[in-house]
Amino acid sequence: MTITPAEFLKLELEMGISADNPSFRELARKTAECITEPYADVFDFGAGTGLYSNAFHELGKAVFAYEIWAEHRAYMFEKFPDLVQVNSVFTTDLLLMIEVAEHLTEQELRYFFSRVTPRLILFSSTPYKNPEFDVQWGHINVRETEEWVFFFKDLGYKVKRMPGLPTPWALLLEKTQNTKQI
Repeated sequence: MTITPAEFLKLELEMGISADNPSFRELARKTAECITEPYADVFDFGAGTGLYSNAFHELGKAVFAYEIWAEHRAYMFEKFPDLVQVNSVFTTDLLLMIEVAEHLTEQELRYFFSRVTPRLILFSSTPYKNPEFDVQWGHINVRETEEWVFFFKDLGYKVKRMPGLPTPWALLLEKTQNTKQI
């Protein structure tokens, strides 16, 4: 059984994915600072508790946080009232997709990338399968890093580097000149 959005947020906060956790705030800050490539603005798809969005905002970047769950949007508004929350997707220079893709089907991901074509993507999606955990957390598309590299190559992206943040399996992807139609 999948947990509800309210239960998901509660568990995230208990795990320390929280504005009140200095260690997680530091991880978000270091993640934002590890993107040394120039970029103009940021779209955080599946912004969750908003810590990554806020870290990029604190660097002076224009950040647009997109989150489908009302509970998470309310949390972000309470903790980071200056963040710009949006309810539609659009292209920015840098896309954050941090621990979101495992919650989406291949078809949903392809549809998303047919509408959004950022120059850079900071991508992280757990490569570890855990059947009981995956069902509870709504993980329906867990892939190894190499499989994601192939997926993004098919969409016209190449790995620029592996920044090591926010997870060891994170990828910084860059749009290539030769792009396939989705």
